[in-house]
Amino acid sequence: VPPSIALYKITVDKAGYSQSRTYGVDDPTGNVTPNPLHLSVFDWQTTQAGFAIDRTSVLTITTELINIDPPTIPVSLPFSIHGAKVVGQDGGGVGIYKYNASFSTEASGAVTISPLEWDGYTITFNESVIGFNLIQYSPPTNDPISILPNTSVSISFLFQAPYEQYSLLVSVTDETDLPLTVANVRLVGGGGGYDHTEISSGTGQSFFAPLAETDYNINITKTGYNPIDLLNFPVNGNNEVKLQMFPT
Repeated sequence: VPPSIALYKITVDKAGYSQSRTYGVDDPTGNVTPNPLHLSVFDWQTTQAGFAIDRTSVLTITTELINIDPPTIPVSLPFSIHGAKVVGQDGGGVGIYKYNASFSTEASGAVTISPLEWDGYTITFNESVIGFNLIQYSPPTNDPISILPNTSVSISFLFQAPYEQYSLLVSVTDETDLPLTVANVRLVGGGGGYDHTEISSGTGQSFFAPLAETDYNINITKTGYNPIDLLNFPVNGNNEVKLQMFPT
């Protein structure tokens, strides 16, 4: 083939499998340091490149709203989702995700995304825009959600109305990153003006609202575990903190 610098575009794909390819500048838009870059070929040299693909997977997302009777109802909500893999950086040095998209759950409160390649995916809801607070998700692994090849994964999100501008979602796990239930989660702040204790749910989570824009102290206790004391945690919006407990 003729010699050329960063002009040979390579794409590897197969039906039912993920795709792997090279990238050029501004592919996608704003990409100034593509990786992997289109291949270069030089006289009297062998150019080599490796690519990995695997079977694609399915992700189902459900969204529900706290209600009285029944206790929850489906709700249609918009969200964004991105993977962990990057294909370059923009001019500010920020990574450009290989997968980055926006969806909405349907009136049934569910949406299925397919095909997805194996990766870690993060789902984000703009709580101030949708007008609800996220108070729980199950399983509590949205940081990111690990999706393996040829699998079907589901995650559900639970919301509460009315929307509060300042809130805190506390997730508690054990030493193996499994959710810890029935832990006492105490939140104190505002010069002692706020002092409230919640019991962690089946997902290991506790939600606090309404709060003020200030620093809070978090104390977590559970029999058989070393206590956690996190001081001066800033609440400046709809915040979330994940804390890990270890056996005594």
